[in-house]
Amino acid sequence: MDNINIIKDNNTLKNFCKKCNNEKVLAIDTEFIRENTYYPILCLIQIASDSFSAVIDPLSEIDLQPVWEILSNKNILKVFHAGRQDIEIFFNLTGKIPTPIYDTQIAAMFCGLGDQVSYDKLVNKFLGLTINKESQFSNWLQRPLTNKQLQYALADVNYLIRVFPLINKMIKDTDRVKWVEKEIQH
Repeated sequence: MDNINIIKDNNTLKNFCKKCNNEKVLAIDTEFIRENTYYPILCLIQIASDSFSAVIDPLSEIDLQPVWEILSNKNILKVFHAGRQDIEIFFNLTGKIPTPIYDTQIAAMFCGLGDQVSYDKLVNKFLGLTINKESQFSNWLQRPLTNKQLQYALADVNYLIRVFPLINKMIKDTDRVKWVEKEIQH
């Protein structure tokens, strides 16, 4: 993961989103700044399938309409971890809540991992990996972003898309699918 492509232009975004529209499941995450603002400022959007991923720079003056279309595409399951703030940001920008969604933090609760398991604990439990969190609280408004920041942001969705089928299998095996669905709808 040496050189990460960051999408900053409309054509690249349209082509990436076209690929996304062929997927059944996408992992989605955001980086934002919330200090000193009433609404959080969206700084990055990360999206991954099980075969490709990208970081999208909403501060680069690109038209995010193709992303909004993915978020409202009912044929694509959008997987978040502790997605309440991400969903709030998308709602504030579009007036719509992404649908359908799956939250691995909620699913983890029904797997006996506690009611607010952290993302790094989830990744460690299901993938046996340790996440480097040193970029977690960096300034996401600064440009250019460092390669370390971009690696951190992209790792969030690249691991999440791998965790999802494992945690989903555990939920199905314990016959708790309806529990998770009901809790996510709240």
